[in-house]
Amino acid sequence: MDHDCHPLSPSAPTTSPLPPPSPDGFQRSALKYKEDQIAKVNLYMETGSFPSTAKYCQVIGKLYEVEQNIEKALINFERAADLFQNEKLSTFIANDCKQKVAHFSAQLEQYSREIAMNEDLAKQSLNKNLSKSSVKGYLLNAGLCQLFKADAAAVSNALEHYEELDPTFPGTHEYKFLAVSGCL
Repeated sequence: MDHDCHPLSPSAPTTSPLPPPSPDGFQRSALKYKEDQIAKVNLYMETGSFPSTAKYCQVIGKLYEVEQNIEKALINFERAADLFQNEKLSTFIANDCKQKVAHFSAQLEQYSREIAMNEDLAKQSLNKNLSKSSVKGYLLNAGLCQLFKADAAAVSNALEHYEELDPTFPGTHEYKFLAVSGCL
């Protein structure tokens, strides 16, 4: 028996019959995948299949996020959040998408948009036992963006508003941090 032809034999040829992958091959396949997802969104929108549209918008948002195309990621996550919320599909997934929108808005220095998104998330979370613990984080993020706007009166008004939203917020470290930072 000839052992030289066995694929695991040390003397077996080490070259592959396939050409080596090109460095841009991955980029082309990722682009094709993204184009396919966008085509699916358009198809599902035309047919009125909003649950599928929401899922694919979220996937496209993640793809743009990986590419660090923040503007397009924000647009797709916002669209997904609206579809998930409007179709009453999944509050959890809608809120996850809204958190992404808020995060990207802050990165793009769209502080008013980030503030509104986090305040909305805080309001929604107040009525749900599982997400009540997230309220102070949302309000902190909104308050930080108020600080970035460098308007002491707006920070003071925001803190009053947050106190009305959640009467327990003034007792938190997050509130105290914002209150002290807003006075500087």
